Parts: sequence; C-alpha cells; structure tokens
Amino acid sequence: IAWNIGKLTVSLEYNYTVAEYGSKKIDLATGIVTPPVRNNRGLYDESTTHWVANHRIVNMVKFNF
Repeated sequence: IAWNIGKLTVSLEYNYTVAEYGSKKIDLATGIVTPPVRNNRGLYDESTTHWVANHRIVNMVKFNF
C-alpha cells in the first residue's frame, strides 16, 4: 500500500512466509516418510524438524524535492 501526498510518499508492505527446517527421506513408491540415519557424531535429532513462520513489515518514506 502506498500513499502519495504531494511530494511525500509513504508505503507499507506486509509479507508472511513459512518454512520447515529439518531433514526427511520420502520413499516415492510407498509414500513413507522416514528420518535419515544419524551420523557418527549423532547430530540429527528428529524432534528438531519444525515449522518457522516469519512476519515482515517494511515501511518506506520518501520525499521528492
């Protein structure tokens, strides 16, 4: 949304994104989702697969002279 008031412009933008972090293996033949095997240091944890939502608001003010 942008408002033009003479030489002044004010705009506001809203953006919402969602991403899932973590790793999964999907067998395309059966559709079964299984977690990958942990490496020798045990770094993978299935409980760490989660969704993260991001709300972003951008504001811009511009004056032309």
